[in-house]
Amino acid sequence: MSDQTTFTRRLLLASLAAAGALSFVTRSAAAQLLARKSRTNPGLAAARLRELAGKIHLKGTAEYEQLRLGSVWNARKPARYPAAIVMVETEQDVVAAVQLARAKGWQVGVRSTGHSWVAPHTRDNALLINLSRMQELSIDAVNSAVTVSPAVQGQVLGKALREQGLMFPSGHCYGVGLGGYILSGGHGWNSRLWGPACVNLKALDLVTAAGELIHADADHHSDYYWAARGAGPGFFGVATRFYLQAHPLPTTMKASRYVYSADQLEELFTWLRDNMDTFPKILEVLVIGSAPNGTPQLRISAVALGYSEAEVDAALDILEQAPFAGKALSRSLRNKVVLPADSEGATPNEPHGARIALDGMWTNATSAELVPLLRELFTNFPTRESFAMWQSYGPVQPLPDMAYSIQADVYLSNGAVYRDAADDARCDAWVTGNMRRLEHLSVGSMMNDEKMVDRKARFLSELASQRLEAMRSRLDPDHLFVSYLQSPQLGA
Repeated sequence: MSDQTTFTRRLLLASLAAAGALSFVTRSAAAQLLARKSRTNPGLAAARLRELAGKIHLKGTAEYEQLRLGSVWNARKPARYPAAIVMVETEQDVVAAVQLARAKGWQVGVRSTGHSWVAPHTRDNALLINLSRMQELSIDAVNSAVTVSPAVQGQVLGKALREQGLMFPSGHCYGVGLGGYILSGGHGWNSRLWGPACVNLKALDLVTAAGELIHADADHHSDYYWAARGAGPGFFGVATRFYLQAHPLPTTMKASRYVYSADQLEELFTWLRDNMDTFPKILEVLVIGSAPNGTPQLRISAVALGYSEAEVDAALDILEQAPFAGKALSRSLRNKVVLPADSEGATPNEPHGARIALDGMWTNATSAELVPLLRELFTNFPTRESFAMWQSYGPVQPLPDMAYSIQADVYLSNGAVYRDAADDARCDAWVTGNMRRLEHLSVGSMMNDEKMVDRKARFLSELASQRLEAMRSRLDPDHLFVSYLQSPQLGA
């Protein structure tokens, strides 16, 4: 973390109260606050409804339910019903939609591709602004600069950049839009080298709670820029355009993959935890635990994206030199990396049409503290499609001053993947139960990878949270924008 200052919860709450921040206002209270402070304006509302004709769908109309369900990627849809859904096509549509919400006394949720597991953008009696029809993408190859709409998906950006000899740390998975991904931090391709996606955000255009279109960067409207790099669903604006810094495309991209019996679990994770500080920044190591045939197994994926054959091969050789390497049930070495745009479809652990519950945590725990607790997580699954994940991310790089403020050496996650709604409670209990069992070793959660409604977990440092909510009290005092489903700062 860039900020090592520690506050007690009481001090944090007192600080926010002193600043006039309303960080822990409930959803219903925030809606009442907005309705009370922003007097409804029937004339303005009627004008904006006419302006958005054909693009806005009120609750109860024929298209509404299809759009509501389609706004969430997960087959598990929230039982929350916006007052209306507007399919914006231009920035002026976004301005009109925000002004309409204020005139009607509605709150606003924003959706780019709907890849969040808990769908904080979908709220009762709010206006859902769906950005999916805004698909601007331009590349300045000379300056490695990108201008892109938040609803553009990572694989689309990646393919366009590769044609120009460039790359951006967009998401590993197919179908992830840039909006929620960048606003929430964004850990993707070569993030150990280039930092999370939000570090590579240089500016953005956005519509404010007052319905004004502005440009924000480090020197202009800098509070919005600070918040856009990490506030995620707590961002108090509608991002309409991102300005990104791309990187030279790695000239050599290879991956080695191994499958191990769960018998090697303790040896494997102990070695990874004790040796990851020596991994070159171009090396990403991911371990997936699953039991697709009923028998638990561990799959290691080691990916190296570099600028020479020698550099990449040396990075991948590290896994070949591990003391357990000879115990692999199978191995596939130094294969060409297939990026999402070259292999269309969902990733194996996130199949389309499945109900998915997910939770995760960052930890700096030592191998002695952590590894004895991992067998339950990586061998006991509620369904044959469910999984657990270990990502070797450290040693972490210092972060610039921005809302994104929690990271650690290891990221752990577990996902329940299933098909029957009758399994919701059982799968929720498995997901949250594992993380609760480990959370004494946690430094926080990864935003948009959390089970916020069931297990409150910090994903902003206390100072960043304090600063964000003080900004909200100034820039969105009526709580026009919906913010987090639950306060992430109260602890579990």
